[in-house]
Amino acid sequence: MASLVRTILIVTAASAFAGAIPAGAGDRFNGREFYSGDELYTWCRSASAEARTACDIYVCAAVDTWTTDDLHGHSAPYRICLRGRVSCSQASAAVLKYLEEHPADRQVPAAEVAGYALQQAFACP
Repeated sequence: MASLVRTILIVTAASAFAGAIPAGAGDRFNGREFYSGDELYTWCRSASAEARTACDIYVCAAVDTWTTDDLHGHSAPYRICLRGRVSCSQASAAVLKYLEEHPADRQVPAAEVAGYALQQAFACP
């Protein structure tokens, strides 16, 4: 069941994400990642509403995947405690802030850097 839920989340996120930005360097798996932190940074700081939406979708889909893993007894890779009603745009703003403050981390895979950023911004007690 956990595998099915995870697959549904990934397919849903990918479907929404696919129409949000044009295909680019990150549309093919390179052996390490689909998207880099640099690509995520570009979307999150873009003047384009579509690119910023892609950033929101990417960040929140990553959180949903980690939460689903945790709910099904798998160890989530990041300890993130989203208290209250945190929106996708608030979560992606935290990722953007992290990427602005840590430019060297833009070379890290996007999901990994998003995890680091959210873990810092929404630390668990």
